Amino acid sequence: MAVVRVDGNFRGVFLEPGTWTVRFKYSPNTVKVGAFVSFIAGMVVLFLIGLYLWRFFYREEDDASTVRRVAKNSLAPIVLNLFNRLIDFAFAALMARILGPVGNGRYATAVNIYLWFEVVVNFGLDMYLMREVARQRERSWQLFVNTTALRLLLFVAVIPLLAGFLAGWQALGSPLAAETVWAVLLLYAGLLPGSVSYGLAAVFRGFEKHEIPAAIQTVTTIIRVTLGVLVLVGGLGVVGVAGASILTNLVTLTILSVLAFRLIWAGRPRGVGRVERSFQRVMLVESWPLMASLLLQVLFPGVNLLLLQRLQSDAVVGWYDAARKWVDALNIVPSFFTFAVFPIMSRQAAQDPAGLRQSYRLSVKMLTMVALPTAVLVTLLATPLVGLLSGARFLPHGAIVLRLLVWSILFGWINSLTNYVLIALNRQRYVLLASGVRVVFTVVANLLFVRTFSYVASAWIMIGGEFLLAVLFAVPLRQHLGGIGWVGLLGRPIVAGLVMGAATWAVAPVSRPLALGVGLVVYPAVLIALRALTPEEWEMLSPLLPWARLRQRWAGR
Repeated sequence: MAVVRVDGNFRGVFLEPGTWTVRFKYSPNTVKVGAFVSFIAGMVVLFLIGLYLWRFFYREEDDASTVRRVAKNSLAPIVLNLFNRLIDFAFAALMARILGPVGNGRYATAVNIYLWFEVVVNFGLDMYLMREVARQRERSWQLFVNTTALRLLLFVAVIPLLAGFLAGWQALGSPLAAETVWAVLLLYAGLLPGSVSYGLAAVFRGFEKHEIPAAIQTVTTIIRVTLGVLVLVGGLGVVGVAGASILTNLVTLTILSVLAFRLIWAGRPRGVGRVERSFQRVMLVESWPLMASLLLQVLFPGVNLLLLQRLQSDAVVGWYDAARKWVDALNIVPSFFTFAVFPIMSRQAAQDPAGLRQSYRLSVKMLTMVALPTAVLVTLLATPLVGLLSGARFLPHGAIVLRLLVWSILFGWINSLTNYVLIALNRQRYVLLASGVRVVFTVVANLLFVRTFSYVASAWIMIGGEFLLAVLFAVPLRQHLGGIGWVGLLGRPIVAGLVMGAATWAVAPVSRPLALGVGLVVYPAVLIALRALTPEEWEMLSPLLPWARLRQRWAGR
């Protein structure tokens, strides 16, 4: 509706005869940018306070206990990762409101394409370098030099592949927008310093200094979003945001290089660290399975998004991406959970298969018991969640996608755990095969359904892909662990989820906040009534329960 000036001073709109309610909302970009700048200033203050307090929480000691080192190496990265995600979420909210669905769709497409080639350039060398430095700290400089030389060689070698992909995609019809292509090229240019930074971060992790790259990542995040705001305000759009990554990665590389030469390589002998071709061939042979696995992981959602852009439009991708951001945020749960249980399951895979089966069953049940109410509540609150993050221009389409897409976590979270269990069982090749089948399914399903059913089909394909992978993963699980007993394992939590869903949707037409409260009460009540956890599972969980620890302390007095 057009707003016009009335009597030289007031705002007004033209209305047809009848009764109307008119609401004027004043929210220019300057107000949004000001709010974001205030938010970033507050986050910087919190970060500096955290750095100051960290000096009192932990002091470097050569004879520190294993438990203390593990706590330091896991606690700091987890906290800072959550901190960074909060900043990224705030920036995503601002960018969505400035660029709108079309601009956000183009940037999401550019990032999606870039990630494929980033995986190839890094080639799994981060994990290889971290592992080898942890084993041979005295050779850390030689390892870093050779992996860096290999990264630079791969960076140059992949350029023709990227150029060929973009040229071929543009020639197929319905080409990418010019700013999308430029964004891809600028993101890839930023990978040159970025890839070297990944190597330096891996060296720090090999020396069990995980908190340093985690803290630098926070600094990088603050710089990146600050530059992003400046280019958005300057009207540079998608291309400007992508270009800011180059400067951000250069700053990160500089900081990590200075710290590495001061803290790790201060006493490095001269002349150590020649490039050895035979050594690099060994690196490639040992790293390619991880590269292939990571590439298939990013291809699954990436192909879905790219074909949605090809068969629909940039705006549709923007709506879809507004929902995907929430699902990606939720996926931090299985990520951290797997990070915590993987060392235990790795030992059990080698020494105690029966214990591994028991641990896997309990882990699957716990993830499902969290995923079910999460999916129900996100479905209930999809409209306000998308509106909060991306704004009214992404509604109602973004909310429709989120109501569907969130249900992929029921299978996706379990797959995240099962993936690492199979790796612990030395079934990496099967994982690659299953992931490849999922990518093929995604391509075929997109070509069949997305042109007709748009983003609804894309969301269902994501759910179907996760379900397919779960079915494929069940085959080697049965071979190594025996029957899991899925119905007996998950039947009661599923019943509790269904009761919660029915109660929530019965109350939702009256009041969403009331429906939210009802759901949060009904679900745990039904779990308790059905005795979803067996006595053996309660016994396994007892060391983690606060009242159990209190009882043990009281008994020890």
